[in-house]
Amino acid sequence: MVNAQNSRRMLSETIILSLFSVGLQGLGLLLNIYLTHQLGAANVGEMTLIGSFYSLAAILSGGSGFIAASRFMSEELGCGGNPHRVYQYISGFSLTLSTTAAILLCVFADIPGKLLHQADLTATTIRLLSVSLPLSAISACLKGRCYAYNRVYLPAIAECIEFVMKAGTLAFCTIFLIPRGTLSIIATFALSMIAGQGSSVLFLALARMPHRENCTICSFSFSRSPSPKSPKFPFSSSPKIQRS
Repeated sequence: MVNAQNSRRMLSETIILSLFSVGLQGLGLLLNIYLTHQLGAANVGEMTLIGSFYSLAAILSGGSGFIAASRFMSEELGCGGNPHRVYQYISGFSLTLSTTAAILLCVFADIPGKLLHQADLTATTIRLLSVSLPLSAISACLKGRCYAYNRVYLPAIAECIEFVMKAGTLAFCTIFLIPRGTLSIIATFALSMIAGQGSSVLFLALARMPHRENCTICSFSFSRSPSPKSPKFPFSSSPKIQRS
């Protein structure tokens, strides 16, 4: 009986989330059509190109925080450990990695514009984009935490809020700021990413999550001097590794 209820719930959640994802993709297509009419195909293509590089940078600098949080916290919950400490490890690692990448981008902000030969890709624009990298990493970790606690609708709502903020920022700048020459196309894209990621992080951080700790011992450790019987890598699914 319980298995049947779980199966029905998983099926309904899969269908709802799939429809939600398709709906957001459709709204994104409509937004691109609107921007193409307002800004021209060349400007939208330039924004799409920069968006592809930004997505790659966000993935590399985030350290797969979403996958790590959802998997390792789920395993920690299953073995009766301390999922909150696991989340602290993962978010700390992702934040350190993304902050380092953001600092490097700020220091070498002149190089991407010269390599891509884009006049709008100034050092100020690169620095604006780098600000959103730590926000993107923390947002991914928070979404992974929601999936670990089986709160699958919270990331969906966060993605909706993120899309609305991005679209609103792009539309506002397209109507009022870009025609006057106040902002460039790439600077507008950078501001929209900051607004979207920031709103997503704020919503997920304020969302109430179960603070469940079955015990105070965590099965994962970043110990610098592990015992001979313990593996030397920080993450493992085995509950028998060194405890902290």
